[in-house]
Amino acid sequence: MSLLSGEKTKRQTKANPIIITVPRNAHIDRIIQKWGTRRGTLDDYIFDVVQKGDSYELMRAKIKQFTHVTNDWTKRIGQDLKFEMKLTTYVARHSFATILVQSGAPMKLASISLGHQSLTTTEKYFAGFDLGVQAEYAKALVNF
Repeated sequence: MSLLSGEKTKRQTKANPIIITVPRNAHIDRIIQKWGTRRGTLDDYIFDVVQKGDSYELMRAKIKQFTHVTNDWTKRIGQDLKFEMKLTTYVARHSFATILVQSGAPMKLASISLGHQSLTTTEKYFAGFDLGVQAEYAKALVNF
């Protein structure tokens, strides 16, 4: 297993970004191989959404557009699969964190993986969200 570092910049901390380290495995490597850029250096971004040298404002605009297009496609996929909720990047984010926690990972790991600065933020993230229902959707997402 190798490690991949990435940055997540929050508005209130853009001068001091949070570095998130993501463990890689064979599944992730296959996704990167299929969909990632061909440059292949660790200094580059994995996907061609933003490029080195883009201003913060341009990065935000590109990411917003990418998220919009991604959400349009995932909603269509969810409709085709007859999901009751609209699939979005937000639902994927919740699913990721929920799978971690329901698999026995500590809430702190989910907090770090989501880029939250405090565990309280993660606890609020889960507040009022039915983890049982989320787990059922998460199972459907990876049941292939």
